[in-house]
Amino acid sequence: MCIRDRYQRRVRGPKQPHHLRQSVAPSIMKCSVEPACSSRIQHISFNQQHQFFAVGTNTGFSIYSCEPFKLKQHQEFPSNGGIGVAEMLFQTNILALVGGGREPRWPPNEVKLWDVHQEKELGWLTFKHEVKNVKMRRDIVAAVLEESVVIHRFEDLSNKIQTVQTARNPKGICALSAGATSVMAIPGPEDGSICVLSVTENKQHIIRKAHDSPLAALAINLSATRIASASTTGTLIRVFDARSGKKLQELRRGMDYADICSLSFNHTSQWLCAASDKGTVHVFSCAESCLENNQTQPMAAPARQYDIPGAAPEEEPAANPKSSLAWFQGYLPIAMPKYFDSEWSFAQLQLPAMKRSCAFGSDGMSIFAVGEDGIFYHGSFNPHEGGPCDLLVKESLF
Repeated sequence: MCIRDRYQRRVRGPKQPHHLRQSVAPSIMKCSVEPACSSRIQHISFNQQHQFFAVGTNTGFSIYSCEPFKLKQHQEFPSNGGIGVAEMLFQTNILALVGGGREPRWPPNEVKLWDVHQEKELGWLTFKHEVKNVKMRRDIVAAVLEESVVIHRFEDLSNKIQTVQTARNPKGICALSAGATSVMAIPGPEDGSICVLSVTENKQHIIRKAHDSPLAALAINLSATRIASASTTGTLIRVFDARSGKKLQELRRGMDYADICSLSFNHTSQWLCAASDKGTVHVFSCAESCLENNQTQPMAAPARQYDIPGAAPEEEPAANPKSSLAWFQGYLPIAMPKYFDSEWSFAQLQLPAMKRSCAFGSDGMSIFAVGEDGIFYHGSFNPHEGGPCDLLVKESLF
């Protein structure tokens, strides 16, 4: 089934009714009704530009803009309306939806491509097992199952590109690059390993023993040159060269166990944010590894070709703090624990304990966080001094 001509890409100008940034468009405003406060959140995901986020609830789905925070679209189904996955395609009128919750809208083994303007499905995919997550680009649709990832061509859903087997992946962990190169990071065949899949080149390689425990979160940068990962232990975050698999940085969230539920690079790859069930959103500097990576690997096409904003790199890269005892290990005849060599977060957005999804704003200094409690936070950090972030906005979704 060909759907290339059935959606509209971003077009500047007031005549484009499908574009989510056009707040006066009939397709956006006619359904903008406040959802019920009893709607339990099933899924949260930011779009590729981090300018909008979609929320799946027990009764339907909603789309919000981040800056300024505003409800842009809401659709509530009359009965059996649970949405377990809601994934946006950049700023188009297309969403990937999967039924979820106690009363799912559709069977949880089906992916629906949904037109938010026409309020109807454009196509669908059916699998033998439950779909845990969905990732999209303008060329592919990737359905994440518990032990595999199935990739189809976006313009022809009947055309399956490939199926990749993974370790058990109940959270549907998957990171898909939004730039020119179609690269995906997914759990590898063994727990703690990462499979880096180049869909464009039909190649893959495994980063073995990236962690000693199963993966909990993954992120890939815009240029598909770096991958960030965290395990179920939740203390360390590691940054790898996406092509060679070389470990570039080891970042420490803390010493105690935590469920790291979200990782995200900013659009220039200088910063990485991490959110866990402990509440604090940590911001790490990746500027040094970014410079090292750029010296050996060409970058992908500029972000502007993909409608993704990005700021110019800083002249002097900020550095993450280390333990005050790190200098001491050079004087000891034995190896010191990794604790003393790890990099700690550069800035922190202190929030109440709650699982959240996090992302950066277009200026690279803004942080967005949305939690299962239905609260949206917008914070900002000083890129030169770091430390505690300023909380700019706190809004309820419902």
